[in-house]
Amino acid sequence: MPVYPSAFTTSPSRRPPINTHGHFDHVGGNKGLKDATDAQILIHPLDAHMLDEIASHGSAWGFSVENSPKPDRTLEDGDTVSFGKITFLLLEKRAYINLNEIYQL
Repeated sequence: MPVYPSAFTTSPSRRPPINTHGHFDHVGGNKGLKDATDAQILIHPLDAHMLDEIASHGSAWGFSVENSPKPDRTLEDGDTVSFGKITFLLLEKRAYINLNEIYQL
C-alpha cells in the first residue's frame, strides 16, 4: 500500500493516524505509514489486538495487507488528540462490531 509522506502538512508525529477500529480496510496502511514517517499509531484498546491479525483478515477477503505495528498509544472514551490548534475528543459508541469511535472537534 503506497504511503505519501508529503500529504502531511506538519510533522507526522504531530498528526498521527487515528484508527477508528481494527478492521483491515481501516488499518492496513499502518505499517507503511509508520515505516515511511515514524508516525504514532493510535487505536482503542479493545481493537488493539486486531492489529496483529490484519494479514489473515485481509487474505480472507482476497486482499494482501501487512500486520500493523503495535500501537504507540491507546485511546479511550474522553481522551483527546490535538493537531496544532484542533483538538479531537473521543466518544465511544458501541455498535454491531466491538465499538466505533467518534471524534468531536
